Amino acid sequence: MNLHKKYEKNKKGKDYIIGDLHGCYDLLMDKMYEFGFDKKIDRLFSVGDLIDRGSKSLECLKLIHEPWFFPVQGNHEDMMLSVVLDNESPNLWLMNGGEWSLSVNGDELSDLAFRVRESVPYSITVETKNGDIGICHAQPPSVDWRNAVKPGEKDIKIMLWSRSWIMDKEQDGVDFIYKTYHGHTPDSEIKIIANTNFIDTGAFYSGKLTLMELK
Repeated sequence: MNLHKKYEKNKKGKDYIIGDLHGCYDLLMDKMYEFGFDKKIDRLFSVGDLIDRGSKSLECLKLIHEPWFFPVQGNHEDMMLSVVLDNESPNLWLMNGGEWSLSVNGDELSDLAFRVRESVPYSITVETKNGDIGICHAQPPSVDWRNAVKPGEKDIKIMLWSRSWIMDKEQDGVDFIYKTYHGHTPDSEIKIIANTNFIDTGAFYSGKLTLMELK
């Protein structure tokens, strides 16, 4: 699988990023319409957690097939892969919103899970006119973005699951990157700590999905 992917500057359209979807497919479509998203030339990046809790997790997961959609893995995708591909206990996933999977064709879910594991990275770097933007789910693995580009096992766990960065709120920022974007920890507003941006505004809980242009 690709642990990290880098995308060159979008020279034809605009680049956008969204917070945690959690099955809120209709909310995403409304936001894209509101922003005038052009599927032919624009790109939409995601901080992960496409699935669980919301009513349209399968539709959100299928977004990985869209040529304009570029997500990183979140901890909810991590739980799905552990159950579907690694035959681990489903209890943790089901307790955290994975019950939608029980009504999905097993072969279809396996195919989607395999596609996630093979093609959806843990981190993304996007070139912009102001500098490179870093994206991973929960938080940067360290104050050096190069550890997100070539992550070890510990770095991957931090990028998927940790909340220490946003809980501390005293970080100095991340070197070797212009800005970073993350989800995982829902809040009523976007949280900015140095050059890190936490954009999970609780789409499932509050109906407030953050979609913003990367510029």
